[in-house]
Amino acid sequence: MKNKYIIRNNEHNSNIIMSLSYDDKNCLEVIKTSNDIQSKRSLQNELLGYSWYEDRGGLVSPRIIKDINQYFSISIPFSNGEVKNPIYGFTINKKYIVMIINHYKKIWRNNINNLKAPIHGDFSIGNVIINRSKIQVIDWEHFVMNSFPVGIDILNLVFEQLWFEKRIIGIRKKTLNDIFLILKNLYQEGYILCEDNAYLSYLVSIIEENKNHWGKQIKKMPILKFTPDEIKIIDQQFASF
Repeated sequence: MKNKYIIRNNEHNSNIIMSLSYDDKNCLEVIKTSNDIQSKRSLQNELLGYSWYEDRGGLVSPRIIKDINQYFSISIPFSNGEVKNPIYGFTINKKYIVMIINHYKKIWRNNINNLKAPIHGDFSIGNVIINRSKIQVIDWEHFVMNSFPVGIDILNLVFEQLWFEKRIIGIRKKTLNDIFLILKNLYQEGYILCEDNAYLSYLVSIIEENKNHWGKQIKKMPILKFTPDEIKIIDQQFASF
């Protein structure tokens, strides 16, 4: 016998209901259901994202279980593992950030140096399931093909973690140096296209130029909560390394 429990309802004004389906002992699947046309499009995007991801080594293959007018439901097989807490910030989560970046490089390896590459759109440590050495990226609602420079997702991952760390202990030079070394290597490998080390202002400018892509969800993005002065200080520190 299956039991279904709602765990999220219209989170961040998404108009999407998320439920977990269980048998007697185990979680079987995650079910997402839209309530209007916009949220339906988000879930259709998610299907496209998962399909693209699966073709490149991703482990999850969702299926459509309802498509009636604005009501659209998909079933995503439940993945065992752990989701790391984003509020701990960059330094505490650094080991896992590096693991996730290495996974990104594997999935996006055919998009090196591309100005128009696929984007996950919410590439956060909270949207990654880690099971030992295996990585599974979830929540592909903001996926889009070939519209953003390669590496935007990595920058979002790293600077979101910096923002969380900033709230706890401020912006430390050591943390910025660790981030700079990671991003410098990614730039040299072609996974990031920012040429002048102004990584944070580069990311913020691209997000602000494409606000319509995220719609109402843009209000939840920590990246846009950095103040102009903080962005200037961070990028000036990168330039000094």
